[in-house]
Amino acid sequence: MSYDYDALRERIKARIESTDGLSVRSVSLSAGASDSLLNKFLTKQTNSLKLSFLGRVADILEITLEELVAGKPLTSRLTCEEIDALAASAADEIQPSMSIAEIRSTVTAALRDRLELVLVDREEAGHEVPEKLTGKAGQPKPPTSAAV
Repeated sequence: MSYDYDALRERIKARIESTDGLSVRSVSLSAGASDSLLNKFLTKQTNSLKLSFLGRVADILEITLEELVAGKPLTSRLTCEEIDALAASAADEIQPSMSIAEIRSTVTAALRDRLELVLVDREEAGHEVPEKLTGKAGQPKPPTSAAV
């Protein structure tokens, strides 16, 4: 099985060109390599790059390694804003008179409801969502009594 290095090269070039302040040289240096390593790869002088180097390149380009190598994210990650919104919606459901068990149950239900909305938005935007989050692989396990 062969890997499509040309597609990887195009993804790297496109991302660098679309990001202000980045150059092939600056990405290569920031990723801890010589100033010419990435250029040699992009100009087809070599196909030999370590996965750890590609991981650092992906970080600099602000994408996942999966997106860099495969062309799209294999899974969709929640943004900090989405996580904050999930937490806020769950916290809004808590009442001062609730027991720990009621809080746990209420927060779990609120998180599931809000997460379902986020996942629907993600799927509609074309992102793949892990089955264990969508419920297609079975319902998530409820929190145990030890998880307080």
